[in-house]
Amino acid sequence: MKPDFTMTKANGDTIECYGVLEETSNIHVVCVDECDDGIWAIGNPVTGQPFNNWAEVIYCLHSYYPSGILELGAV
Repeated sequence: MKPDFTMTKANGDTIECYGVLEETSNIHVVCVDECDDGIWAIGNPVTGQPFNNWAEVIYCLHSYYPSGILELGAV
């Protein structure tokens, strides 16, 4: 399956994003350490609104998942 959005980080690692973000989307988060995997269900913690795009999701969530995010999916 081809990702809908891919971001390459400065260190060369990539984060692949799947699905179409909608106002009601929850985000399935897959991390380097599988113990950190989970579902993000509260939208953008900074604005209190739904996410607008995958880049915004990555920017907002990277500090919540210390082992690093590998993949995101809209569910």
